[in-house]
Formats: sequence, structure tokens, C-alpha cells
Amino acid sequence: MAPSKNNQNTLSAQDYLKEYISNISPYIDTFFSQQKKEAAGISEVSEDLIERYHNFMGGKHLRGGLTKLGYEIFSGYKTNNEDIMKASLVVEIIHGFLLMHDDFMDRDSVRRGKPTIHAQYEKLFEKKYTHSKHDKKLYANSMEVLMGDLALFFSNLIINETNFEDKIKLKFLTVLSDIIIKTIYGQAMDISYEQEEIPTEKKVMEIHKYKTAYYTIIGPLSYGAVLAGINVQDKRSKALEKFGQLAGLAFQLKDDELGMLSNQEKLGKPIYSDLKQGKNTLLFAKAFEKADKTQYDFLRRVFGNKNATVADMEKVNDVLVRTGAYDYSSKKINELVCESKRYLPEITKDEHYQGILESFLDYIINREK
Repeated sequence: MAPSKNNQNTLSAQDYLKEYISNISPYIDTFFSQQKKEAAGISEVSEDLIERYHNFMGGKHLRGGLTKLGYEIFSGYKTNNEDIMKASLVVEIIHGFLLMHDDFMDRDSVRRGKPTIHAQYEKLFEKKYTHSKHDKKLYANSMEVLMGDLALFFSNLIINETNFEDKIKLKFLTVLSDIIIKTIYGQAMDISYEQEEIPTEKKVMEIHKYKTAYYTIIGPLSYGAVLAGINVQDKRSKALEKFGQLAGLAFQLKDDELGMLSNQEKLGKPIYSDLKQGKNTLLFAKAFEKADKTQYDFLRRVFGNKNATVADMEKVNDVLVRTGAYDYSSKKINELVCESKRYLPEITKDEHYQGILESFLDYIINREK
């Protein structure tokens, strides 16, 4: 894909997120420090919950950054004011809770190169509750779910502390709820369709639309727009949704590629987990569709097989190449990104912000984790 024609003075997506992380970090630390003090007055268990949640906050901070960007685009000026930073903190905390629950459902033990929350609590159980007759996995999963549940109520506390008008706060919470509901439906489809033998492209893209596109791109930019006073029926808001759906689909397809081609150290989470769990990805949908009988039989044997060997995994990658699945996915990503760029002038006439949004699209294609 051709490089972006961004203005030289326009921040790249990486620089924008780097600046955002620098600005949001003090808000994250302050919020969790306050919560930890209150939790410590209740019990060591609750204090530990908060500390682990605080330590879990990290990553690219993409969604919080896009919330701030959406606000800037539709308000017309750059800002780091306390209200928009706190609103973006809501998005980051919600993101944390969804990742925790996702790790629990996928049974992943590593996130960002560190043990997932349920893995941490399994270790704590083994160390602290040596005489317990209960199941350590049930305990660990329960604690992870409870920690995630906190986020929903933290979000109300934080947004109520801002100075946005009450009607703006209500719109923000309404849009946030709508996006998370769609995300939950997407996750439910993902889990349910995993029970079927072979993924199809139609179902994969449907899952990615609701599980990723709304949650990762459409939602965050829309939160910022609503906080800036833009009505969801506004033409710019409609263009933003179309842009976000295309960009979000591209983001997830790239994520699926990284899950097979990257390494755990770089990615920060297990590779090949999509293969072992029988995940619905475009790569496997196309591979099954284009495979010859030998390749098809092999894929049927290893797809969803938790005991697949390293040799099996390497052979799967070869099949994905030979069937053209990788090429198809790569072309699809480029098509989605190119199509999404058509909506930039409808979202904003400001070339500076068009440039930043375009840089985020390039980031989606070129990122390594």
C-alpha cells in the first residue's frame, strides 16, 4: 500500500498514542491509588483486587487515545483538559475488564508478556489457601470476573466527576452501553460459532464487525464525538461509523495474522492460540475453502486441537501460504483500509486530523503487535 500523504506537521498514530499515554498515566495512577485506599479499609482481598487491576492497565491505549482524538476532531481544538482525560480513562478501564473476561473465556495464561489475572490468582491460591478443598481454577476465574465487574461501576464514578453537562454525560453512557452490548453479542457469536466444525468468511466478518469494529474504532471515536456535542444522527457521525467499521475489520484481520506469524515475546500473548482453540478467523475460513483433500484433512485434524505440536503449527502456516489464505487476508486488509479513507473528508475537513486518522490506518496495517 502506498504511504500516507500526511502533512509533515501531523502527528503519526504512534506519536499521538505515545503522547496520550504520557498524559493519561497520571490519571490512571491517581484513580487506582484512591480506590486502593478505600479498598484497604475494607479488606486485604479488596485491596489486592485494586492493585492487580492497576498493574493490569497497560498496552497500546488505542481506545482511550481514539476517544480523545474523536473529541478533538469534533470540538475543533487540541486539548488535554481533565474532563476529556477522565472520560478516556473510562474507556481504558472498560477495556481492561473486557480483556480480563476474554482471557478467562479463551483460557489464555499470558497477556502483554505477563500472567493473566486468573493465572495470577491460581498462583495466589496455591500459595495462600493450601488447606482449601475448593477448586483453584474456579476461585481464580471467579476473582477475574469480579475484578472485571468493578469496571462497570468505576466508569459511572469517573464520568460523574467530570464537568460535562448532564445531558452530555447521559449520551456518553448511552453510546458506551450500546457499544458494549454489541461487543458482548459479538463475543457470544464467536464462542457459539467456535462449536461449529469449520468457520465461514461470512460468519467471521460478522463476528469481527460486532466484537472488534464497534468496540475498537467506532465506539472510541464516537465517545469523543458525543462529548464534543455531536449528535449521533449527524452526517459526520454516520461517516465516522462507516470509516470505523472498515478500519475495525482491517484491525482484527491484522490481529489474526499476527496471532499466527508473530512470536510470543513480540506479541505479548500466546501465538497459535487461534489454531488450538479453533477460532473463527478469515485465514482458516479461506484455507478450508481452498485446501486440497490432503490439506483439508490435515487442517481438520489440527484445527481446535489443544494438543497440536510445534511441527503441526509450522505446517499449518505452510498450508495457509499454499492455499493463498495469507494473500487473501492481506489483500482484504488493504481493500478495507483504502475504502475507509474515502470517508475522511466526510468526517472532518481539517487536513491535520485527516492526516492523523490516515496514520492510524497505516498503523493498523504495519503494526507488529
